[in-house]
Amino acid sequence: MVLVSQFGASLEYEGYKAQMDPLKEDCAASTAATQQDGIPAYAMKSAYTVCANKIAEIAEITGVKPDPSYYQLMIASILCMDKNPQCRMMESSLKKWE
Repeated sequence: MVLVSQFGASLEYEGYKAQMDPLKEDCAASTAATQQDGIPAYAMKSAYTVCANKIAEIAEITGVKPDPSYYQLMIASILCMDKNPQCRMMESSLKKWE
């Protein structure tokens, strides 16, 4: 996942290499889920949620922020897998790009 690799690179650049292992551990399932077919939505939602929470935790500890566009896409994915009503609005606005 681009978000995780870019955030990891930013952590390393800023001198927070020790935070990369927890990031890799908590985001491994979400990265693997994007590379396989047939993963249930509840499993993907859980994996994405764990990863997003770890990114937020590390950002708070280090002050290093993830790319906001990619982070927002991850959060939107979680909301949509949770059938959040806001997802319909996001889906409608994205359809104009088809």
